[in-house]
Amino acid sequence: MQSEIDTDYTARALSDHYGIDIAEATRLIARFGCNRKEIDLLLGARDRSVQPQVADQAAVTSL
Repeated sequence: MQSEIDTDYTARALSDHYGIDIAEATRLIARFGCNRKEIDLLLGARDRSVQPQVADQAAVTSL
């Protein structure tokens, strides 16, 4: 079984993970490939952070 870091991003998964538009996610995948590790390094260099998941947001807003 592959770990999550070794799998490829879909445009939807990339969009959801980083909170970017589908068009931007599609452009990034077309230009740089869909390898999760490579895209994470690229977006990390662009100072993009991972968006908190919905469950995490509920916990934060309830404080």
